[in-house]
Amino acid sequence: LVLEIAAAREHTLTPAEARNALMIVTGLNMGTERLVNQASRKMAERVAERFAGRAFVKAIP
Repeated sequence: LVLEIAAAREHTLTPAEARNALMIVTGLNMGTERLVNQASRKMAERVAERFAGRAFVKAIP
């Protein structure tokens, strides 16, 4: 998308600029993916703890 925007504005990127743009976009994508994975893991842990607690309470006569 970054390269397409540059082309639409009739701006020719140097190879270094194109490389830097791709590195930034890739880095942002990886960072976002990591945050989503961490949030998903924490949510799964909370759900597991909640269900384990309920199962424990039901097991006690």
